[in-house]
Amino acid sequence: MKKSNQNSSFIYGNGCVLERKRNMFIFDEKIDSLKSSTKSEKKLKSFFEKGFEKFELDDQFKILELFNELMTRENNGNDWNKFLYHNSEICSLIDERINLKTNLLDNSINYETKIKMIISYFNLVFYGHYSDEKVKVKLKIACDYINNMDFKGVNIKTLNNLLLIVIKQIKVLINDGLSFEKIKLMILFYFENVNSILEEDELLNLLIEEKNIIDVSDILNGIINKVQLQTNENYILKRLKNGVFSKEDCLQILSNNGKLKKYANVDLIKNFLIENGIVNPNVIYDKALFIEGMACGDLIRINSSYVTITSFHEAIHVIQNNDFKENNYYGNRYYMLKDQIIASNIPYQVYRSNYKSLLFEEEAEILGIQSYYQYYKGEKYNIPEILVNNSIVMSDEMEVAKKDLLDSIIEKNPKILIQYPILKVEYHTNGSKKIAKEIVYYLELLNISIADKKAIFECIFNNKYENVSLGLENKLKI
Repeated sequence: MKKSNQNSSFIYGNGCVLERKRNMFIFDEKIDSLKSSTKSEKKLKSFFEKGFEKFELDDQFKILELFNELMTRENNGNDWNKFLYHNSEICSLIDERINLKTNLLDNSINYETKIKMIISYFNLVFYGHYSDEKVKVKLKIACDYINNMDFKGVNIKTLNNLLLIVIKQIKVLINDGLSFEKIKLMILFYFENVNSILEEDELLNLLIEEKNIIDVSDILNGIINKVQLQTNENYILKRLKNGVFSKEDCLQILSNNGKLKKYANVDLIKNFLIENGIVNPNVIYDKALFIEGMACGDLIRINSSYVTITSFHEAIHVIQNNDFKENNYYGNRYYMLKDQIIASNIPYQVYRSNYKSLLFEEEAEILGIQSYYQYYKGEKYNIPEILVNNSIVMSDEMEVAKKDLLDSIIEKNPKILIQYPILKVEYHTNGSKKIAKEIVYYLELLNISIADKKAIFECIFNNKYENVSLGLENKLKI
């Protein structure tokens, strides 16, 4: 039998709920079981597909809170984050049960619970990596609520958790209507009311890392006397002043077992990017990340207290993407762009199993290793010639030539040419492929350097997908 649950803080989109039978589940016992299930993606998926809806709505919300709490702990909860990342369809299923507008307007629900609900939703969206029009609407609803809420009655720890997820995603949320001034007021209130601030405080260091995006230097300078400094070197004061540890300070901190190592790891990658022409690199520490490092656009998130090859791998991706933004097509960049388009139009598992066919991944792997040894270790590291396969192995084990796959992708979706107009060298505006004479003619008319024209020509006509000698290591300052 179905019944309505007017007091619930977690409501199905259709306003209906399933009644939990008296002995179907014992909540506390099930929660204990779920805590251990974070190590098993199969168990979690089965639970959210079949068991989640059997709980009352209040208990469903408590379950999400449990995992959100796990995500905020050091060395814990990363398996939940991994689960969200690899199961966007489950994230969507949970999302359908959230009527955010109804709950945030419900006066019977206190501020604390509403803020936890927003945190739950942000984690679901941002770590689940899924998006649609409904998600955008709900993000705007959440931002509007934050803009108008009275945060002074919220528990200081809950406010900290909200600020951490908001600042990590500040670019997205500002676009969804979040008030920068409101966030500044929340940050000021938090630091004025927290009892003490350790120099390794995550929020303090995140604000330093995001200084180029959300500058609250006036607030940080005002509360610096509350920071408990652990060493005579006052590294954190240097970081606050300069926005980044110097490379020398990074290496010194990393050689010790101090609590600032994770931030020195972040800033070592920042220094590497700066020395390779990236202005205001966006690199942050994110303890909720389930792997050592991940790049998304120009943002690199790192979750490690020691330097890894992964961090340099992701830094190479940022350098690649910066070249695309600036329309630099020297060397291999043109055919690398085409590999990126292929990767974004094939299933994720197919993409993951074809790294050796994708030049941007193979280059990041090899140059990432070289940069790790030369920039961090100070050891010479010679790299092999970087070669990639000319085909993609699909999920049915069928092998498809990359040039045919790309032709098919662009023919089906010629709007790609609007996003990447350089591809008009090879394709008509309707997505059909040009003949060789048309390609050469269009290339000659392009307003780019002769060197870039030559690189693009060689990519198209000289099989540069399959046999590439990059020479990029001579450009990297490592």
